[in-house]
Amino acid sequence: QMVVHDLKNPLASIMGNAQLILMQKTQLTPARLEELLQRSQESARQLMRMILNILHIGKMEERKMPLRLEPLALHEIVQENVSEMSGMSARDRIELENRVPRDLPPLVADRELVGRVVANLLSNALKHTPAGGRVVVEARPDGEEMVLTVSDTGEGIPEDLQPHIFEKFVVGPGDHTRRMLYDSGLGLTFCRLTVLCHGGRIWLTSTPGAGTTVFIALRRQGPPSPGAVEP
Repeated sequence: QMVVHDLKNPLASIMGNAQLILMQKTQLTPARLEELLQRSQESARQLMRMILNILHIGKMEERKMPLRLEPLALHEIVQENVSEMSGMSARDRIELENRVPRDLPPLVADRELVGRVVANLLSNALKHTPAGGRVVVEARPDGEEMVLTVSDTGEGIPEDLQPHIFEKFVVGPGDHTRRMLYDSGLGLTFCRLTVLCHGGRIWLTSTPGAGTTVFIALRRQGPPSPGAVEP
């Protein structure tokens, strides 16, 4: 029920924007039309991410998710997602910044999966950061690992939920507010399973009311034995 509820929200947004365009097509200014189309595109991307999360979580849990390993430029992957979400961040008056160095050594990983991890983390950070806040992505080599961080100045995560936030369907028992705040939690579950499939680590620090930082550490040369790492 929670997953279906989550899927309904972006779909309702797409349908609502399309209805407005059809009803007001002779009255819409070019700027207003562009805004409605941009909102529809953002909702469509969100819906696609959620569907792919569901499909890929199942494959990872069944240990049937192949990794297509290749050298990646992290700055480019992060910038692609930052550019896609720049409209949302500008509209919500949230500063979104890519601080990953361009000359960072390449990371051997699955480009599509790592890109979707970044997209999930950025989407989550933007959703829980109020107007005037900031979301920053950084990365640095650390020995044999590459450490990527996504930090926000948002509402933070309640302390009792922090140890469980990467699990599926995490909500506070009987707490409607937390149910609405964290939805079904599948985006962060996807991130955890993807990182584990690469032989990496994921964790976070969070202060309620002050923000959250998610850390991802991946082996720079890829998992020790591709396909053998199990979540």
